[in-house]
Amino acid sequence: MSIEKDPAVAIDTLIKKFLDTHRFLRPCRIQKLIYLAELMYVEKHEKRLTNAQYEPYMYGVYSETIDYTISDLIKEDQSISSKNTYRSRRIARKSSSNIKLDNELKELVKVVTDLTRHMNNYQLADWSKSTYLFNETRYDSVINLNSYVDAINN
Repeated sequence: MSIEKDPAVAIDTLIKKFLDTHRFLRPCRIQKLIYLAELMYVEKHEKRLTNAQYEPYMYGVYSETIDYTISDLIKEDQSISSKNTYRSRRIARKSSSNIKLDNELKELVKVVTDLTRHMNNYQLADWSKSTYLFNETRYDSVINLNSYVDAINN
């Protein structure tokens, strides 16, 4: 089966919405939150949530697309701040303006936030490494979300 590739939301919009639900987020956590939201959305709609491409890496699922989008937001959006700490960067949103997102996507962000609120970044990385797609994809290969839909439907 082939899922529809036209994404439901831009990655930068999704990042901002997740930042609105947290005091700050580290880039690694943003990656995993969007990946979880993507899996939940694909499972329900058989359509892509974002245009991010995911790959399995040492610290779990990683998307270069999301990484570049975070960097672009820090450079271009005055409402996004970045602070380097001894461990990594902290990304925060200075002001939470009203982001245009339909109610279903707002609810998805809320559900993902609630599901992961008590997980630290290491636990979230371990969770992403335990997913079917992570285990079925070779390192340095793009994760195929179509195979996820096929596995669910079989």
